[in-house]
Amino acid sequence: PESFGRLKKLLSVLLPRNAVSFIPNTVGNLTELVALSLDYNELESIPDVFENLTSLSEFNCTFCTNHAGSEDLAFPSSLLSLSRLEILGLNGNKIIGTLPPLVGLTLLRSLDVAENDLIGPVDLLQLKAEYIEYLDVSRNSFTTLLPPTGVFPNAFLNLRANRNELSDDGESGQVIRSIIAAFPAVQTLALNSNSLSGDVPTLPSSLLDLNIDNNQFLSLPADLCTTAPNILQLTAVGNNISGSIPRLVCSKLKLLDLSENHLTGSVSEMSLPVIASMSLSFNSLSGSIPGFKDVVSGDLISLKLKHNNFDGTVPENLVSPRLELLDLSGN
Repeated sequence: PESFGRLKKLLSVLLPRNAVSFIPNTVGNLTELVALSLDYNELESIPDVFENLTSLSEFNCTFCTNHAGSEDLAFPSSLLSLSRLEILGLNGNKIIGTLPPLVGLTLLRSLDVAENDLIGPVDLLQLKAEYIEYLDVSRNSFTTLLPPTGVFPNAFLNLRANRNELSDDGESGQVIRSIIAAFPAVQTLALNSNSLSGDVPTLPSSLLDLNIDNNQFLSLPADLCTTAPNILQLTAVGNNISGSIPRLVCSKLKLLDLSENHLTGSVSEMSLPVIASMSLSFNSLSGSIPGFKDVVSGDLISLKLKHNNFDGTVPENLVSPRLELLDLSGN
């Protein structure tokens, strides 16, 4: 009801997972509000009346609109001046247009605008990069990531930009290289399903998770596990990576998927003591089935080597007490 705006002492309004279809404009009168959550509702539109909510630190409106009944939605501009806002979630609402400058959100730590219809560049210059820890712009139609000038050693720990239209503009590995240069402490990079190309550059020691599936990369760094010794997950499915696989000595790697590339040659014995899942399927690898050195934890659950040219016997040290899936078909 419109009288909702009279509750001026409210600090938090949490209405997720209901069937709310309308929020009155009087919500803009709740000047002491700190947190507002409208996730998973059926709003016809997102009210753009937040400019007076100067205490607001968290605003979440994830999948909060009814796509079937709503018109095209724009980014709520009244949010852009809220200098205390730390968490902003607007994913899943088919918001159109470009990502506006967010320089007024000086304390922003987390921004999620995934699964909208946003276009153009993601201009990281327009973010207060020294505070941003989590950025998700995935599943839009962004074409470029514009990194800021300078180095921000404590920012952008998690960056997800998968399923966009990003490209390197003819400069090999430019997007990843520019991200690493500006944010050397990055831990998660999800860039799958774009049009990135060239060679994957040297990775930072902070990196834990790299997903570059379904791009056009040509190679991985030979010193992968030396420069990124803490990496836990690496997936590069469906690229154009060719040549042989470098000897992998990765003490913390749990997931490795290099399937659907153009890898050739034999595979050296690997030292992956905590590997749980690995796939090298749909390549042109040959020789003996690779064994594992120092697999002492018995963590291997899934191994897929199908549709290669392996021959010979299955190595004894491949056997793991937890192994659930072993796929050697098509060799």
